Amino acid sequence: MKEDLKKLRDMNKNDINSQANVVKKVENENDVFLATNDEVVKTKWVMNFAASKHICRDQEMFDTLKIDGEFGHFKLGNDGKMKVEGKGSVRMKLHDGSIRAFSNVRLVPSVVVNMISMGEMTSQGYKYVGSKWGCKVYKGRHLVLRGQKNKGNFFYLDGQVLKRNHDNKVKKKVKFSNVVEVLGDTSVGGGVCTLSN
Repeated sequence: MKEDLKKLRDMNKNDINSQANVVKKVENENDVFLATNDEVVKTKWVMNFAASKHICRDQEMFDTLKIDGEFGHFKLGNDGKMKVEGKGSVRMKLHDGSIRAFSNVRLVPSVVVNMISMGEMTSQGYKYVGSKWGCKVYKGRHLVLRGQKNKGNFFYLDGQVLKRNHDNKVKKKVKFSNVVEVLGDTSVGGGVCTLSN
């Protein structure tokens, strides 16, 4: 796999018309991710085959997030660095209506796209199948994730992030009325009793 990534990186260096799919190195030699020159909608998630970690660029998308501490940097091919500012979980409502939490997601505000790492998925026992139309991720025989391929050869996850409430409380609308009705035996002559203010 390392040789394939090196070939892809070299191929993109030689192709001046290339718009995306540039492999970048990370601080740990085993950690890589894919970068693009294309602007991607902030809420979209790319199913990334070269990334070794799930990466999110928006703190508001996290369900849980730890920002106290040192989380390292991603080292770029041009010797630049992108700081990892936190680590947490992101919950998503997927194509079939199920809700899945992705853990160990890195917060990297300077990254261009949110990424679901297929490498991390396979290390957790998932398998994926890609075609010219899309990608499907399975756990055993159960379809877990799917993505649609766009013209830039990115597989966009079919799902959306479920954002947490900022105060971490469940919000529910409740309507109160000034009228209380008691139906049935009231021990004071039976019948219906209506109380109001």
